[in-house]
Amino acid sequence: MNEHDPQIIDYMLTFMYTGSYMVDVTKFSPNGREPTDEEVYSIMGRELLLHTDVYMLAEEKDVPALKRLASQQYEAALAGGWNSAEFITSLRHIHEGTPENDRLLWNLAVAFASKNVKDLLKREDFIALCKEKAEIGFEILRAYVELKSRPQPNIHLPPGCPVFGALHHQYINLTGADVPETFFCAACRMTFG
Repeated sequence: MNEHDPQIIDYMLTFMYTGSYMVDVTKFSPNGREPTDEEVYSIMGRELLLHTDVYMLAEEKDVPALKRLASQQYEAALAGGWNSAEFITSLRHIHEGTPENDRLLWNLAVAFASKNVKDLLKREDFIALCKEKAEIGFEILRAYVELKSRPQPNIHLPPGCPVFGALHHQYINLTGADVPETFFCAACRMTFG
């Protein structure tokens, strides 16, 4: 265990005793002020990297339940952290650090990258990664083509969450037959309507 970050080991041990672990993103926030849009992406991006590291430790130590939880936590953090240097780094780590037959976290990252590829192509670090690791670029291209060939549902989404506005644009519609229109922002994890 000496080669692993003590924080990641702590998350694994917490999971072993409680069945879960939680990343406190408030410790990444700038002190005493509202974070800028870029800082929010970076804060959530750090969370992505932590979940990536937890996932890879769980793979190494053969803890499938922790891998599932880390992938779920990673997926939840994607909405707020995909447009960050940390997301690009997580793509590299997942590609290089997981076996070829282990696609759980890889498929999540690639699918999300394909949905946001137009914006990611504005990032020099993403372009450099795709040039260096052609397999990553090819996987994202394939997922993008598959995404565009599927019929797209017409879903009504609000312009943004009340906390971060348009920055947070990935929502889960919680509206049921007898429930007023309600949404859950996957980035700040708040419900609003």
